[in-house]
Amino acid sequence: LTHCESTPRIKKLEEFYRNQYAYFLKYGLKLRERDEFELSPANTGEFFHAAMDQLMKRVNAEKIDLADLDDQQLNELVDDITGRILNDPKNLQYAILNSSQRMAFIKGQLIGVVRQMATTFHKQSQYTPMRARKTEVLFGHIGAEDGLPPLVFDLPEKKQIRVRGKIDRIDTLKLPNSEYIGIVDYKSSERTVKFNDIYEGIAMQMMTYLDVVQQNMALIADDPEAQLAGALYLHLQNPRLKPSDIKIDISSALLAKERYEGVLVADDDLLHGLEPQLAVSEAAKVFPFKFKKDGSVAKSNSIITMTQLNHLLKYTEMKITEAGNNIFSGQLAINPYKPLSGPTAMTNSPYTSIMQFDPMLPENSYRLQSAPSKADEIMKRIEEEVNHRG
Repeated sequence: LTHCESTPRIKKLEEFYRNQYAYFLKYGLKLRERDEFELSPANTGEFFHAAMDQLMKRVNAEKIDLADLDDQQLNELVDDITGRILNDPKNLQYAILNSSQRMAFIKGQLIGVVRQMATTFHKQSQYTPMRARKTEVLFGHIGAEDGLPPLVFDLPEKKQIRVRGKIDRIDTLKLPNSEYIGIVDYKSSERTVKFNDIYEGIAMQMMTYLDVVQQNMALIADDPEAQLAGALYLHLQNPRLKPSDIKIDISSALLAKERYEGVLVADDDLLHGLEPQLAVSEAAKVFPFKFKKDGSVAKSNSIITMTQLNHLLKYTEMKITEAGNNIFSGQLAINPYKPLSGPTAMTNSPYTSIMQFDPMLPENSYRLQSAPSKADEIMKRIEEEVNHRG
């Protein structure tokens, strides 16, 4: 062959770094578990993503400001959106929700989460002028659809890797003299950006999304000189409160439970613009930061400089290229990832019986976490590797 090309989704490359041999079984041999008539976590995830997508698209199309809606209007909007999704005759994956009383109860719980998240967006919009600009933004070729250009990396021997994916939401903050663009990723569990996972290659998704936005800023923002704001996770949930959670009132407690988590750029205009009414020494209501008494932002892992963000983006590109080289060369080791604490790549893996992985055997060994434990140490190492390889 004079030219070889691979077009993976970024999640696939994360799976490669998590467990190389499982990657081969799944995407090389295409082994799958037998389908069952059940409501899987993937089904519920698709439902939540579809509901969030349609909610934001409806808001933008009809030029609705969520901050102006009352409870009845929100509920009517949610009922209409969820009804269209669940009763779509072309989509039978939710038919199981009508199969029993138990499933009917679960159906009500799912709709309840969407209703609570709509209320969350309504409440958040009262504190911040940051607004959703686009949802379900494709990059690269997925199915029969094309989106923004993929990330393209040239490899040795005329090989090439073209990374594709889908960004849940792109937000914009317009200030008098500048525009900021950020991304939001919906998750069904608590999540935050972990620098050690970025270093190990098992959490490249958010940095890849930011890289796509940065490279296509002229196609996304009104101002081609717009700057990146950051990358945030939003936990899709209907929170349960403990008595100790309620400091002021239930509404404030729920808002605190539903704060975004992730990273923001340490830009004074950005941070003051995100929540203009925020007082000094007060934690932000919507975003993961806090101002000190002198007006400066408090130090935390959620606040990084633009230089550090650029290093993270460049490092992620290096990890993508490294994965592409290994995949094309056929170098797939039995070396599932094992962090310093928490579950390993073999925990709950559907390929355990096939791999027959035994860490007691000399030919079987975990790939142990090599990243430092402290965020500033990880950032320093990433900077050093970027400068060395660059």
